[in-house]
Amino acid sequence: MKAFPINRDFYFFGSFLIGLYIVANTLQTVVQMWVGYQMFWLPSFGSWLLVTCAIYLLPSLFLLKYYHQNQYRLAFFGTIASSIMVLLQVIVLTAILRARQLQDFYNPVLYLLLFAGLVHAAGLLTSDARKKPLLKTVGLGLGIVNVILLISLTWILLSGNKSSTGIFVQKLAEWTTIAGGLVWALFIRQFMGERSLLKEEQVSTESRKSIADIYAFFSFMGVFFILLFGFMIVRQGYYNTHATPAARKMANPYEFRSYTSSKGETLQYRFLKPLDYEPGKKYPMVVCLHGGAGWGTDNTRQFDGSLAAQMLSDYTNREKYQAFLFVPQCPPMHSWGGIPAYKAIDSLVFEAMAALEKEFDIDEKRRYVMGSSLGGYGTWHFISTRPEMFAAAIPVSGEGDPDFAKEIVDVPVWAFHGRTDVNVPVSGSQHIIQAVKNAGGSPRYTEYPDRGHDIWKQVRETPGLMAWMFAQKKE
Repeated sequence: MKAFPINRDFYFFGSFLIGLYIVANTLQTVVQMWVGYQMFWLPSFGSWLLVTCAIYLLPSLFLLKYYHQNQYRLAFFGTIASSIMVLLQVIVLTAILRARQLQDFYNPVLYLLLFAGLVHAAGLLTSDARKKPLLKTVGLGLGIVNVILLISLTWILLSGNKSSTGIFVQKLAEWTTIAGGLVWALFIRQFMGERSLLKEEQVSTESRKSIADIYAFFSFMGVFFILLFGFMIVRQGYYNTHATPAARKMANPYEFRSYTSSKGETLQYRFLKPLDYEPGKKYPMVVCLHGGAGWGTDNTRQFDGSLAAQMLSDYTNREKYQAFLFVPQCPPMHSWGGIPAYKAIDSLVFEAMAALEKEFDIDEKRRYVMGSSLGGYGTWHFISTRPEMFAAAIPVSGEGDPDFAKEIVDVPVWAFHGRTDVNVPVSGSQHIIQAVKNAGGSPRYTEYPDRGHDIWKQVRETPGLMAWMFAQKKE
């Protein structure tokens, strides 16, 4: 630690890195408030997570040096504990996002991180640091922030965040997180005040320059990566909450509709009649389930996440395969079914379908369902729970429950998955396909050995896929 003496450069670059941490913390929280938990599934979030981890750890190293030099022992050990917990949080969150593992460890690690933050705060309030008004204020602020976050986390885990109170607590936690980052600004004021009291060090120019170069390098890299990945996550957050121009254009021919159940639950959906529609003539209906990219309430973004809608909106396919197209939109953090962590709206979808069948001449023997990712889960779930309803299904990058294999042996299925998929492991399709075969069924299955989660192009270009689906009919 002697290699980096507490001098004017130390105070300057330490303050600069703390400023970067405040910017990163504020940006991430604002994006989460804007996008919701969908932020975790943005393509650049993994890289952003590593950047914010580094941006937190670098100023923490400066604090450790400062606390050690001034013998603020409890604050020193609290900062070490917080740094370890941040690293664990990143590891656990990465495992959850990439392999859906370690979910049960996330909340315990979050609790430990908050308790470590309390130790850090207590260190500033009980050691000689309290003699410095700014550090004492930091300790008080961090203590209040961590107590509020502990209470909020406990409330949400015990009561959920769907009620009006739960939503308020969630918002309170988000604003408190921003406030917690801003409290660090008092460190900058303290450091710059102490810096002004120091004289220029009597050290060799070469030695001082080498240390300053190291400080400058980490500062430059911090700015560069915050700008790069900050821009990416904001841009992706925007497109994750707004329909793209292509989706808006695709949605134009569709009717803007909604269905409200007897319980007051509402499903937004788009509906398109067959090309050259003839009243009185029966037509098949395709249920187009979108993936996570279509989550929303605008009744348009589902076209960004629905492979089926994109394929069947094509004029050539509309002309060749005359059908009603039903494109519902799933609210954020809900599902079509098959994902325990998210509330399912499958019953609402089935009710809306029943209402449509009373209004239009829909061929009950030719209902089809197709979806990818979130919609792939939903497709498997729909035919597992309502096998009598569907004449065929095309689940893409989804996961089915092998316990329902016997229920779907008579439903024609053509499933698709990429072997290197890290969002939905390929075993999600492999296990259900094998289970259906063992039960006596004969599902089709296409697996791409060198592809990951995004296999839309490959599925779209599969010869005969639409012809196969529309040829299926319930007995």
